[in-house]
Amino acid sequence: QHLFQQGEGTRTDILEAESRYELATAEEIQALDEQDASLRELGALLGVQSVDIADLAPLNQNFAAFTLAPANYDSWHELAITNNPTLASQRQAVEVARYEVERNRAGHLPRITAYASSRQ
Repeated sequence: QHLFQQGEGTRTDILEAESRYELATAEEIQALDEQDASLRELGALLGVQSVDIADLAPLNQNFAAFTLAPANYDSWHELAITNNPTLASQRQAVEVARYEVERNRAGHLPRITAYASSRQ
């Protein structure tokens, strides 16, 4: 508005600046809402009523991360695929379907019926 009053700015510049300010305010409100939702979710995971952002202090100098025991991605990927319960259930469903196909195929094969008797 100061530039507009001195004749160096336009009304469009004022409106663009106001819209950028309003957009920044809206993004700040959205970020605060997301932070609140994340803190509530963290509290639910931890089993506490509420978590304050001040409780989440940054890591101190004594923090040491442990090394992972397979250190490469391929090992972790293989572990995830072999131990995934959803994939294990799908593998079992494939096996059941395979046996079902075999059972249905066997129903169309020729049958032999044999009767035997013996007397003394």
